[in-house]
Amino acid sequence: MKLPDKIEILVKYLNITEYVEYHASGDRVFNVENKYILKISKNCEKLLTEFENDQWISNLISSPKPVEFSIEDNKDYYLREYLKGEVLCLPKYLENPSLVIDILVESINYLHNIKVEKDNELDVLTHGDFCLPNILVKDNKFHGFIDLGDASLNDPWVDYAWCIWSFQYNLKTDKYTQELLDRLNIKFDLEKYNKYIRFD
Repeated sequence: MKLPDKIEILVKYLNITEYVEYHASGDRVFNVENKYILKISKNCEKLLTEFENDQWISNLISSPKPVEFSIEDNKDYYLREYLKGEVLCLPKYLENPSLVIDILVESINYLHNIKVEKDNELDVLTHGDFCLPNILVKDNKFHGFIDLGDASLNDPWVDYAWCIWSFQYNLKTDKYTQELLDRLNIKFDLEKYNKYIRFD
């Protein structure tokens, strides 16, 4: 695989393995010996936004720090640090919905309570794609976030909506949704849910 020179220098002697599960962006994603994650995308604007977001947000929360970004042959190449941990959508976690709820509540409260300068007091720091594959777990505890290309200061329901959607989608049931809502101390808001759950 031919890579831009600035990235090739950093990964030249390392083993590169492509991920084939738990990402639906259309990008190609590679693990570089648990040292880096390499993303390659034809959607240049999207990956550049993720790189720029990681530059500022990795100083605020537990998330990967950016390493290098290059454009070559109409493709974006983004190299970031590897953040240790397991994605929350693994079967061993889904078999224990109460644990998943614990980690979701811990992680969303952690994020929304980060102190940042903002114009609208109702806004919080949001992930923007608050789904189980973007939440990392270590020792059955929240460890960090990945894929922060949509992060922003926004209505907390941006994250609540995707959290609810992903929880039901990954567990393949809505049986535990009320427990999740109770633990988040929120009431279901259909208007906001429909506003933020979009796939276009």
